[in-house]
Amino acid sequence: MGHLYQRGKVWWIKYYISGRPVRETTGTEHEPEARRILKAKEGRVAAGLPVLPRADRVRYDEASQDLRAHYKATGCRDLDEAEFRLAHLDRFFRGRRLADIGPADATRYVIERQAAGAANGTVNRELATLSRMLRLAYENSKLLRIPVLKRLKEAAPRQGFFERDQFEAVRRHLAPDLQVLVSLAYAYGWRMGDELLSLERR
Repeated sequence: MGHLYQRGKVWWIKYYISGRPVRETTGTEHEPEARRILKAKEGRVAAGLPVLPRADRVRYDEASQDLRAHYKATGCRDLDEAEFRLAHLDRFFRGRRLADIGPADATRYVIERQAAGAANGTVNRELATLSRMLRLAYENSKLLRIPVLKRLKEAAPRQGFFERDQFEAVRRHLAPDLQVLVSLAYAYGWRMGDELLSLERR
């Protein structure tokens, strides 16, 4: 039977694997969170699953780099588009313990992005990226559980189509910098507001 104890303000846990005592810091000063970590460790031991000492110390930064590496290796996502989504997530979650990210944090993120003028559809794509990051961390044994992140209701789909020849006819009459802007919008379906006008050429 494991138990909790403190060193300073930080809670530590003690549990047993095959009769051998294991002592670890939880990295938190909050007893309920430390107790959750202990129960998760004991649950994995009881189920015969590998116990991952550093899973509760992995930071968002490491998980975001893992996702970037995954996208690059598999080619399953356009890297420029992924970086656009990740840039907003990085600013909000950088430095956070991955195990601490949950629905309440996602709600605060949504509120901040909406205050910045982001459409619900844009925020949903970013939450989907965060969910994929968390699932990849779980698959890589860097996260013990995957939180449920709820999506927002999106606006009704836009009506009508702009055929390629129509687009090219309009684009030819625009200034060169605007041609670049509308080409990105046409190719990726991005909105002119938050998704395009905030881009910088570096």
